[in-house]
Amino acid sequence: MNDTCHITFHETECILIEENGYIFILPKNPEEIKRIRPHFEDKDFLLKYKGTLGYNSIAFVERMSFEMNHSIKLFPKYIVNRCHKDSFIAFEMTGETVDDFFSPSRYFFDRNRTENKDVVDVIYNNELAESWEIIFEEKPVSITLSFGDILRWGIASDLMLHPKLTVSFEQTSDITYIYRLYRVLVRFLQIIRYDTKCGKLRVDLLTTEQGHKSYNGYLRDLSLDQEKFYRSNHEVEYGCYRPYIQQFLQFAAQNTDYTFFHYPSEGLRFRGRDYSAVDYMNIFAAFEAECHANKDLFEKAEATKVQTIKDAIISQIEALPTQSLKQEDISFIENAKQRILQLGTQLGQTKKIINAYHVLHNALDGSVEYIFYLSEFRLKGHIQDKDIKTIATFLAGQRGAVAHGGFSSMFTDVDAQKIHFLEILTYAQMLKRVGLEDLDIERVIGAVFCCNYVLSQEQRI
Repeated sequence: MNDTCHITFHETECILIEENGYIFILPKNPEEIKRIRPHFEDKDFLLKYKGTLGYNSIAFVERMSFEMNHSIKLFPKYIVNRCHKDSFIAFEMTGETVDDFFSPSRYFFDRNRTENKDVVDVIYNNELAESWEIIFEEKPVSITLSFGDILRWGIASDLMLHPKLTVSFEQTSDITYIYRLYRVLVRFLQIIRYDTKCGKLRVDLLTTEQGHKSYNGYLRDLSLDQEKFYRSNHEVEYGCYRPYIQQFLQFAAQNTDYTFFHYPSEGLRFRGRDYSAVDYMNIFAAFEAECHANKDLFEKAEATKVQTIKDAIISQIEALPTQSLKQEDISFIENAKQRILQLGTQLGQTKKIINAYHVLHNALDGSVEYIFYLSEFRLKGHIQDKDIKTIATFLAGQRGAVAHGGFSSMFTDVDAQKIHFLEILTYAQMLKRVGLEDLDIERVIGAVFCCNYVLSQEQRI
Protein backbone atom coordinates (compact mmCIF):
# COMPACT_ATOMS: atom_id res chain seq x y z
CA MET A 1 0.00 0.00 0.00
CA ASN A 2 1.23 3.52 -0.84
CA ASP A 3 0.08 6.58 1.11
CA THR A 4 1.10 10.17 1.83
CA CYS A 5 0.21 12.39 4.78
CA HIS A 6 1.43 15.13 7.12
CA ILE A 7 2.91 14.22 10.51
CA THR A 8 4.65 15.86 13.45
CA PHE A 9 7.74 13.76 14.13
CA HIS A 10 9.80 14.72 17.18
CA GLU A 11 8.32 18.24 17.18
CA THR A 12 9.13 18.65 13.49
CA GLU A 13 6.52 19.18 10.76
CA CYS A 14 7.11 16.51 8.14
CA ILE A 15 5.63 14.74 5.14
CA LEU A 16 5.25 10.97 5.50
CA ILE A 17 5.35 8.66 2.49
CA GLU A 18 4.47 4.98 2.91
CA GLU A 19 5.78 3.05 -0.09
CA ASN A 20 6.68 -0.58 -0.86
CA GLY A 21 6.86 -1.60 2.79
CA TYR A 22 9.01 1.36 3.87
CA ILE A 23 8.15 4.73 5.42
CA PHE A 24 9.96 7.90 4.39
CA ILE A 25 9.77 11.06 6.50
CA LEU A 26 10.80 14.39 4.97
CA PRO A 27 10.95 17.55 7.13
CA LYS A 28 9.08 20.40 5.44
CA ASN A 29 12.02 22.59 6.36
CA PRO A 30 15.22 20.62 5.58
CA GLU A 31 17.11 22.66 8.19
CA GLU A 32 14.98 21.15 10.95
CA ILE A 33 16.44 17.69 10.35
CA LYS A 34 18.77 18.52 13.26
CA ARG A 35 15.84 18.11 15.67
CA ILE A 36 15.43 14.52 14.56
CA ARG A 37 19.13 13.66 14.37
CA PRO A 38 19.41 12.67 18.10
CA HIS A 39 16.76 10.01 17.45
CA PHE A 40 18.45 8.28 14.51
CA GLU A 41 19.39 5.34 16.76
CA ASP A 42 15.84 4.80 18.02
CA LYS A 43 14.59 1.23 17.60
CA ASP A 44 11.41 -0.78 18.16
CA PHE A 45 8.88 2.04 18.56
CA LEU A 46 5.29 2.66 17.44
CA LEU A 47 4.55 5.41 14.93
CA LYS A 48 0.96 6.63 14.59
CA TYR A 49 -0.27 8.68 11.63
CA LYS A 50 -3.40 9.42 9.58
CA GLY A 51 -3.53 8.33 5.96
CA THR A 52 -4.88 10.27 2.99
CA LEU A 53 -8.44 9.07 3.60
CA GLY A 54 -8.35 10.03 7.28
CA TYR A 55 -7.95 6.51 8.66
CA ASN A 56 -5.47 5.81 11.44
CA SER A 57 -2.33 3.79 10.80
CA ILE A 58 0.15 2.36 13.30
CA ALA A 59 3.61 1.13 12.33
CA PHE A 60 6.04 -0.81 14.51
CA VAL A 61 9.43 0.54 13.42
CA GLU A 62 12.48 -1.68 13.99
CA ARG A 63 15.08 0.89 12.95
CA MET A 64 15.63 3.96 10.78
CA SER A 65 18.38 5.51 8.69
CA PHE A 66 19.26 8.95 7.31
CA GLU A 67 19.03 9.33 3.53
CA MET A 68 21.13 11.66 1.37
CA ASN A 69 18.09 13.75 0.36
CA HIS A 70 17.52 14.88 3.97
CA SER A 71 14.82 12.28 4.51
CA ILE A 72 14.57 9.54 7.12
CA LYS A 73 13.90 5.97 6.02
CA LEU A 74 11.98 3.83 8.51
CA PHE A 75 12.00 0.03 8.44
CA PRO A 76 8.66 -1.20 9.84
CA LYS A 77 8.18 -4.77 11.01
CA TYR A 78 4.43 -4.53 10.57
CA ILE A 79 1.80 -1.86 9.87
CA VAL A 80 -1.85 -1.62 10.88
CA ASN A 81 -3.78 0.36 8.26
CA ARG A 82 -7.25 1.87 8.12
CA CYS A 83 -8.37 1.48 11.71
CA HIS A 84 -10.98 3.94 13.05
CA LYS A 85 -10.99 2.82 16.70
CA ASP A 86 -8.12 2.14 19.07
CA SER A 87 -9.66 -1.00 20.57
CA PHE A 88 -9.74 -4.51 19.13
CA ILE A 89 -11.45 -7.76 20.15
CA ALA A 90 -10.46 -10.22 17.40
CA PHE A 91 -8.83 -10.75 14.03
CA GLU A 92 -9.59 -12.96 11.06
CA MET A 93 -6.78 -14.69 9.20
CA THR A 94 -6.98 -16.06 5.67
CA GLY A 95 -4.40 -16.72 2.98
CA GLU A 96 -2.46 -19.25 0.96
CA THR A 97 -1.03 -21.37 3.76
CA VAL A 98 -4.40 -21.37 5.57
CA ASP A 99 -6.03 -22.61 2.35
CA ASP A 100 -3.36 -25.27 2.00
CA PHE A 101 -3.56 -26.72 5.49
CA PHE A 102 -7.28 -26.28 6.22
CA SER A 103 -8.34 -27.61 2.82
CA PRO A 104 -12.09 -26.95 2.26
CA SER A 105 -12.39 -29.87 -0.15
CA ARG A 106 -10.86 -32.28 2.36
CA TYR A 107 -13.01 -30.93 5.19
CA PHE A 108 -16.34 -31.25 3.36
CA PHE A 109 -15.43 -34.66 1.91
CA ASP A 110 -14.58 -36.05 5.34
CA ARG A 111 -17.62 -34.40 6.93
CA ASN A 112 -19.94 -35.94 4.38
CA ARG A 113 -18.48 -39.38 5.16
CA THR A 114 -18.49 -39.22 8.94
CA GLU A 115 -21.07 -36.66 10.08
CA ASN A 116 -24.73 -35.94 9.46
CA LYS A 117 -24.80 -32.16 9.25
CA ASP A 118 -27.26 -29.93 7.46
CA VAL A 119 -25.87 -28.32 4.33
CA VAL A 120 -24.90 -24.69 4.95
CA ASP A 121 -25.24 -21.97 2.32
CA VAL A 122 -21.53 -21.10 2.09
CA ILE A 123 -22.19 -18.33 -0.44
CA TYR A 124 -23.92 -16.00 2.03
CA ASN A 125 -23.20 -17.74 5.34
CA ASN A 126 -20.41 -19.77 6.90
CA GLU A 127 -20.07 -23.12 8.62
CA LEU A 128 -18.27 -23.30 11.94
CA ALA A 129 -16.02 -26.34 11.68
CA GLU A 130 -14.20 -26.36 15.01
CA SER A 131 -13.02 -24.17 17.88
CA TRP A 132 -10.07 -24.32 20.25
CA GLU A 133 -9.18 -22.57 23.50
CA ILE A 134 -5.59 -21.70 24.39
CA ILE A 135 -3.78 -19.58 26.97
CA PHE A 136 -1.42 -16.93 25.63
CA GLU A 137 0.52 -14.65 27.98
CA GLU A 138 -1.78 -15.77 30.82
CA LYS A 139 -4.91 -14.66 28.93
CA PRO A 140 -7.62 -16.87 27.37
CA VAL A 141 -7.81 -16.90 23.58
CA SER A 142 -10.48 -18.53 21.41
CA ILE A 143 -9.68 -19.72 17.88
CA THR A 144 -12.39 -20.88 15.47
CA LEU A 145 -12.20 -22.42 12.01
CA SER A 146 -15.01 -21.70 9.56
CA PHE A 147 -15.75 -22.04 5.85
CA GLY A 148 -18.03 -19.84 3.74
CA ASP A 149 -18.99 -16.18 3.18
CA ILE A 150 -17.91 -16.45 -0.45
CA LEU A 151 -19.58 -13.15 -1.42
CA ARG A 152 -18.55 -11.31 1.74
CA TRP A 153 -16.30 -8.85 -0.09
CA GLY A 154 -18.77 -8.20 -2.87
CA ILE A 155 -17.21 -7.40 -6.23
CA ALA A 156 -13.76 -7.95 -4.68
CA SER A 157 -14.56 -11.60 -3.89
CA ASP A 158 -12.68 -14.25 -5.86
CA LEU A 159 -15.79 -16.52 -5.80
CA MET A 160 -13.81 -19.32 -4.14
CA LEU A 161 -14.42 -21.14 -0.87
CA HIS A 162 -11.73 -20.30 1.69
CA PRO A 163 -11.15 -21.38 5.30
CA LYS A 164 -10.98 -18.62 7.89
CA LEU A 165 -9.36 -18.57 11.33
CA THR A 166 -11.01 -16.16 13.77
CA VAL A 167 -8.96 -15.35 16.87
CA SER A 168 -10.91 -13.72 19.72
CA PHE A 169 -9.35 -12.19 22.83
CA GLU A 170 -10.04 -9.72 25.62
CA GLN A 171 -10.58 -6.19 24.34
CA THR A 172 -7.25 -4.41 23.96
CA SER A 173 -5.63 -1.40 22.34
CA ASP A 174 -2.18 -3.02 22.44
CA ILE A 175 -1.20 -3.57 18.81
CA THR A 176 2.01 -5.34 19.83
CA TYR A 177 -0.02 -7.97 21.74
CA ILE A 178 -2.20 -8.57 18.67
CA TYR A 179 0.91 -8.99 16.51
CA ARG A 180 2.45 -11.47 18.95
CA LEU A 181 -0.80 -13.43 18.97
CA TYR A 182 -0.94 -13.39 15.18
CA ARG A 183 2.62 -14.76 15.14
CA VAL A 184 1.39 -17.70 17.25
CA LEU A 185 -0.86 -18.69 14.33
CA VAL A 186 2.00 -18.27 11.86
CA ARG A 187 4.32 -20.32 14.07
CA PHE A 188 1.66 -23.02 14.39
CA LEU A 189 1.34 -23.30 10.59
CA GLN A 190 5.12 -23.33 10.11
CA ILE A 191 5.64 -26.05 12.72
CA ILE A 192 2.80 -28.32 11.70
CA ARG A 193 3.59 -28.05 7.96
CA TYR A 194 7.39 -28.22 8.45
CA ASP A 195 7.68 -25.24 6.11
CA THR A 196 8.56 -21.62 6.90
CA LYS A 197 6.92 -20.20 3.77
CA CYS A 198 3.41 -18.92 4.38
CA GLY A 199 2.74 -17.01 1.17
CA LYS A 200 0.34 -14.08 1.32
CA LEU A 201 -1.76 -13.78 4.46
CA ARG A 202 -4.66 -11.44 5.10
CA VAL A 203 -5.27 -10.34 8.69
CA ASP A 204 -8.46 -8.31 9.23
CA LEU A 205 -8.86 -6.65 12.62
CA LEU A 206 -12.24 -6.48 14.37
CA THR A 207 -13.78 -4.22 17.00
CA THR A 208 -17.28 -3.79 18.46
CA GLU A 209 -19.92 -1.37 17.20
CA GLN A 210 -23.26 -1.29 19.05
CA GLY A 211 -22.76 -4.81 20.35
CA HIS A 212 -21.69 -6.32 17.01
CA LYS A 213 -18.32 -7.12 15.49
CA SER A 214 -17.16 -4.69 12.83
CA TYR A 215 -14.14 -4.25 10.58
CA ASN A 216 -11.35 -2.11 12.07
CA GLY A 217 -8.44 -2.16 9.65
CA TYR A 218 -5.93 -4.81 8.72
CA LEU A 219 -2.42 -5.87 9.70
CA ARG A 220 0.43 -6.20 7.21
CA ASP A 221 3.36 -8.33 8.34
CA LEU A 222 6.40 -7.03 6.47
CA SER A 223 8.74 -9.54 8.12
CA LEU A 224 6.96 -12.59 6.67
CA ASP A 225 8.46 -14.49 3.76
CA GLN A 226 6.28 -13.33 0.86
CA GLU A 227 7.94 -15.54 -1.75
CA LYS A 228 5.75 -17.40 -4.22
CA PHE A 229 3.81 -20.06 -2.36
CA TYR A 230 3.78 -23.66 -3.47
CA ARG A 231 1.30 -26.18 -2.16
CA SER A 232 2.73 -28.93 0.03
CA ASN A 233 3.58 -32.14 -1.81
CA HIS A 234 2.88 -34.26 1.26
CA GLU A 235 -0.23 -35.17 3.24
CA VAL A 236 -0.03 -32.35 5.76
CA GLU A 237 -3.68 -31.32 6.03
CA TYR A 238 -6.16 -30.46 8.74
CA GLY A 239 -8.02 -33.77 8.51
CA CYS A 240 -4.89 -35.76 9.39
CA TYR A 241 -4.00 -33.53 12.34
CA ARG A 242 -7.45 -32.84 13.71
CA PRO A 243 -6.93 -34.65 17.06
CA TYR A 244 -3.74 -32.69 17.79
CA ILE A 245 -4.59 -29.12 16.67
CA GLN A 246 -5.25 -27.93 20.23
CA GLN A 247 -1.86 -29.25 21.41
CA PHE A 248 0.02 -27.70 18.49
CA LEU A 249 -1.66 -24.32 19.04
CA GLN A 250 -0.81 -24.31 22.74
CA PHE A 251 2.77 -25.37 21.99
CA ALA A 252 3.12 -22.49 19.52
CA ALA A 253 1.74 -20.09 22.14
CA GLN A 254 4.13 -21.27 24.85
CA ASN A 255 7.30 -21.60 22.75
CA THR A 256 7.69 -18.14 21.24
CA ASP A 257 11.46 -18.67 20.98
CA TYR A 258 11.15 -21.77 18.78
CA THR A 259 13.50 -21.33 15.80
CA PHE A 260 13.26 -22.57 12.22
CA PHE A 261 16.89 -22.44 11.07
CA HIS A 262 16.93 -26.22 10.62
CA TYR A 263 13.80 -26.31 8.46
CA PRO A 264 14.31 -26.88 4.71
CA SER A 265 14.15 -23.83 2.45
CA GLU A 266 13.03 -25.73 -0.66
CA GLY A 267 10.96 -28.84 -0.01
CA LEU A 268 12.01 -32.08 1.66
CA ARG A 269 15.65 -33.20 1.71
CA PHE A 270 16.75 -36.72 0.81
CA ARG A 271 20.00 -36.67 -1.19
CA GLY A 272 23.51 -35.59 -0.30
CA ARG A 273 23.22 -32.52 -2.52
CA ASP A 274 20.17 -31.40 -0.52
CA TYR A 275 22.21 -30.85 2.65
CA SER A 276 24.92 -28.23 3.06
CA ALA A 277 27.32 -28.04 5.98
CA VAL A 278 25.25 -25.15 7.36
CA ASP A 279 22.06 -27.22 7.07
CA TYR A 280 23.68 -30.02 9.03
CA MET A 281 24.95 -27.73 11.79
CA ASN A 282 21.48 -26.20 12.12
CA ILE A 283 19.86 -29.64 12.37
CA PHE A 284 22.37 -30.79 14.98
CA ALA A 285 21.90 -27.58 16.97
CA ALA A 286 18.12 -28.11 16.87
CA PHE A 287 18.60 -31.70 18.06
CA GLU A 288 20.66 -30.56 21.04
CA ALA A 289 18.11 -27.82 21.78
CA GLU A 290 15.34 -30.43 21.88
CA CYS A 291 17.43 -32.59 24.21
CA HIS A 292 17.97 -29.60 26.49
CA ALA A 293 14.27 -28.63 26.38
CA ASN A 294 13.32 -32.10 27.68
CA LYS A 295 16.31 -32.90 29.88
CA ASP A 296 14.67 -35.54 32.03
CA LEU A 297 13.86 -37.61 28.97
CA PHE A 298 16.81 -37.06 26.64
CA GLU A 299 19.78 -35.96 28.80
CA LYS A 300 19.40 -38.05 31.92
CA ALA A 301 22.26 -40.56 32.10
CA GLU A 302 22.29 -43.77 34.11
CA ALA A 303 25.04 -43.30 36.70
CA THR A 304 24.29 -46.25 38.98
CA LYS A 305 26.97 -48.45 37.35
CA VAL A 306 29.78 -46.22 38.60
CA GLN A 307 28.08 -44.82 41.69
CA THR A 308 30.09 -47.03 44.09
CA ILE A 309 33.39 -45.83 42.61
CA LYS A 310 32.20 -42.20 42.69
CA ASP A 311 31.19 -42.49 46.34
CA ALA A 312 34.61 -43.93 47.25
CA ILE A 313 36.47 -41.11 45.48
CA ILE A 314 34.23 -38.44 47.02
CA SER A 315 34.85 -39.93 50.48
CA GLN A 316 38.63 -39.70 49.96
CA ILE A 317 38.34 -36.09 48.75
CA GLU A 318 36.23 -35.11 51.75
CA ALA A 319 38.77 -36.78 54.08
CA LEU A 320 41.57 -34.51 52.88
CA PRO A 321 42.80 -32.08 55.60
CA THR A 322 42.02 -28.50 54.54
CA GLN A 323 42.77 -26.51 57.71
CA SER A 324 46.32 -25.57 56.65
CA LEU A 325 45.61 -25.16 52.91
CA LYS A 326 45.39 -21.90 50.99
CA GLN A 327 42.03 -20.77 49.61
CA GLU A 328 43.25 -21.58 46.09
CA ASP A 329 43.91 -25.21 47.09
CA ILE A 330 40.56 -25.48 48.86
CA SER A 331 38.78 -24.20 45.73
CA PHE A 332 40.65 -26.77 43.63
CA ILE A 333 39.50 -29.61 45.91
CA GLU A 334 35.90 -28.38 45.78
CA ASN A 335 36.01 -28.14 41.97
CA ALA A 336 37.42 -31.68 41.78
CA LYS A 337 34.57 -32.91 43.96
CA GLN A 338 31.95 -31.23 41.75
CA ARG A 339 33.54 -32.70 38.62
CA ILE A 340 33.40 -36.21 40.10
CA LEU A 341 29.75 -35.68 41.05
CA GLN A 342 28.91 -34.74 37.44
CA LEU A 343 30.69 -37.69 35.84
CA GLY A 344 28.25 -40.24 34.50
CA THR A 345 25.27 -37.86 34.79
CA GLN A 346 25.64 -36.16 31.41
CA LEU A 347 25.57 -37.61 27.91
CA GLY A 348 27.99 -36.84 25.10
CA GLN A 349 26.75 -36.15 21.57
CA THR A 350 26.97 -39.77 20.44
CA LYS A 351 25.15 -41.08 23.49
CA LYS A 352 22.49 -38.36 23.17
CA ILE A 353 21.58 -39.62 19.70
CA ILE A 354 21.53 -43.25 20.83
CA ASN A 355 19.46 -42.38 23.89
CA ALA A 356 16.98 -40.27 21.88
CA TYR A 357 16.44 -43.15 19.46
CA HIS A 358 15.87 -45.60 22.31
CA VAL A 359 13.29 -43.22 23.84
CA LEU A 360 11.42 -42.78 20.53
CA HIS A 361 12.09 -46.09 18.77
CA ASN A 362 8.42 -47.14 18.90
CA ALA A 363 7.56 -44.06 16.85
CA LEU A 364 10.51 -44.42 14.47
CA ASP A 365 10.95 -48.14 13.77
CA GLY A 366 8.17 -48.27 11.19
CA SER A 367 9.98 -45.60 9.16
CA VAL A 368 13.49 -47.06 9.27
CA GLU A 369 13.28 -49.02 6.01
CA TYR A 370 12.13 -45.88 4.14
CA ILE A 371 14.92 -43.75 5.63
CA PHE A 372 17.79 -46.21 5.17
CA TYR A 373 16.88 -47.63 1.77
CA LEU A 374 20.18 -47.47 -0.15
CA SER A 375 21.95 -50.79 -0.67
CA GLU A 376 25.19 -49.45 0.83
CA PHE A 377 23.49 -48.96 4.20
CA ARG A 378 20.07 -50.60 4.29
CA LEU A 379 18.13 -51.13 7.51
CA LYS A 380 14.66 -52.34 8.42
CA GLY A 381 12.62 -52.34 11.61
CA HIS A 382 14.26 -51.79 14.97
CA ILE A 383 17.82 -50.47 14.59
CA GLN A 384 20.35 -52.82 16.19
CA ASP A 385 22.81 -51.49 18.77
CA LYS A 386 25.82 -51.68 16.44
CA ASP A 387 23.95 -49.84 13.68
CA ILE A 388 22.62 -47.01 15.85
CA LYS A 389 26.12 -46.63 17.27
CA THR A 390 27.50 -46.39 13.71
CA ILE A 391 24.90 -43.75 12.83
CA ALA A 392 25.44 -41.74 16.02
CA THR A 393 29.24 -41.89 15.75
CA PHE A 394 29.08 -40.62 12.17
CA LEU A 395 26.71 -37.77 13.06
CA ALA A 396 28.75 -36.64 16.06
CA GLY A 397 31.98 -36.93 14.08
CA GLN A 398 30.63 -34.88 11.17
CA ARG A 399 29.43 -32.23 13.56
CA GLY A 400 32.95 -31.90 14.93
CA ALA A 401 34.49 -31.93 11.44
CA VAL A 402 32.21 -29.15 10.20
CA ALA A 403 32.62 -27.07 13.36
CA HIS A 404 36.43 -27.26 13.28
CA GLY A 405 36.95 -26.82 9.55
CA GLY A 406 37.66 -30.47 8.79
CA PHE A 407 34.77 -30.83 6.33
CA SER A 408 35.74 -29.92 2.78
CA SER A 409 33.51 -31.99 0.48
CA MET A 410 29.85 -32.76 -0.14
CA PHE A 411 27.75 -35.28 1.73
CA THR A 412 27.12 -38.56 -0.07
CA ASP A 413 23.64 -40.02 -0.43
CA VAL A 414 24.48 -42.57 2.28
CA ASP A 415 25.54 -39.70 4.55
CA ALA A 416 22.27 -37.95 3.73
CA GLN A 417 20.29 -40.97 4.98
CA LYS A 418 21.87 -40.58 8.42
CA ILE A 419 21.38 -36.81 8.44
CA HIS A 420 17.77 -37.28 7.35
CA PHE A 421 17.33 -39.71 10.25
CA LEU A 422 18.61 -37.04 12.67
CA GLU A 423 16.27 -34.49 11.10
CA ILE A 424 13.26 -36.77 11.61
CA LEU A 425 14.44 -37.68 15.12
CA THR A 426 14.63 -33.97 15.99
CA TYR A 427 11.10 -33.34 14.73
CA ALA A 428 9.88 -36.39 16.68
CA GLN A 429 11.45 -34.94 19.84
CA MET A 430 9.49 -31.74 19.26
CA LEU A 431 6.28 -33.75 18.79
CA LYS A 432 7.00 -35.45 22.11
CA ARG A 433 7.13 -32.00 23.71
CA VAL A 434 3.84 -31.10 22.04
CA GLY A 435 2.36 -34.08 23.90
CA LEU A 436 1.82 -36.69 21.18
CA GLU A 437 2.02 -40.41 21.92
CA ASP A 438 4.34 -42.70 19.94
CA LEU A 439 1.66 -43.90 17.51
CA ASP A 440 0.61 -40.31 16.81
CA ILE A 441 4.24 -39.28 16.30
CA GLU A 442 4.66 -42.13 13.80
CA ARG A 443 1.58 -40.98 11.91
CA VAL A 444 2.72 -37.33 11.81
CA ILE A 445 6.32 -37.95 10.70
CA GLY A 446 4.96 -40.23 7.99
CA ALA A 447 2.81 -37.38 6.68
CA VAL A 448 5.54 -34.73 6.94
CA PHE A 449 8.57 -36.70 5.75
CA CYS A 450 6.88 -39.34 3.57
CA CYS A 451 8.72 -42.03 5.56
CA ASN A 452 5.87 -44.45 6.33
CA TYR A 453 2.38 -45.34 5.17
CA VAL A 454 0.52 -45.34 8.49
CA LEU A 455 -1.72 -42.44 7.52
CA SER A 456 -2.41 -43.76 4.03
CA GLN A 457 -3.47 -47.13 5.43
CA GLU A 458 -5.92 -45.46 7.82
CA GLN A 459 -7.65 -43.27 5.24
CA ARG A 460 -10.95 -44.42 3.82
CA ILE A 461 -11.53 -44.27 0.08
